[in-house]
Amino acid sequence: MNTVVRKRPKTLIPTRYTRFAFISSLSILRLSICCYYHQEYLLGVLLSWLYITTNLHWNRVYKRSVYWKIDKFMTISCFLYAGGRAYFYDCASVYYFRTMVHLYVFLLNDFWNKQTIYSPSRMAKMSSIKQHLHYIRACVVHFLFLHLLQTEAGIYVLSQCKRI
Repeated sequence: MNTVVRKRPKTLIPTRYTRFAFISSLSILRLSICCYYHQEYLLGVLLSWLYITTNLHWNRVYKRSVYWKIDKFMTISCFLYAGGRAYFYDCASVYYFRTMVHLYVFLLNDFWNKQTIYSPSRMAKMSSIKQHLHYIRACVVHFLFLHLLQTEAGIYVLSQCKRI
């Protein structure tokens, strides 16, 4: 019998940095609850699933893992559906502007990640302090702009704007 022994894939970001995602992802759960409170039930369900997939993905960040793919699908689904629902509120332009800023920062952070933490050969050449700073930058920017500020934009629209 021929068995193939596979090595466990190396995580992209050490778990000591990704542990903070469990705290920052609580804002996704908060937005989900806010959606239920304001009768946006489908968005609330989508955000509940996003909260679960986010925590599964950030538990151990592997390149192109199943959890990464599911989390990416749920993120895109929530992004598109929330963008459509925001149109029905009188201050949708505030939400759209904030979302575009957050999307731009996410893409810029992803570009930096490709230059650093997604490139093992470059990371190997860096000192441990530089590696540490790149991991912190990648996680803090992601958590701040996507987990916290983006969900706050959604909560703002639901709680401060009128449905038209």
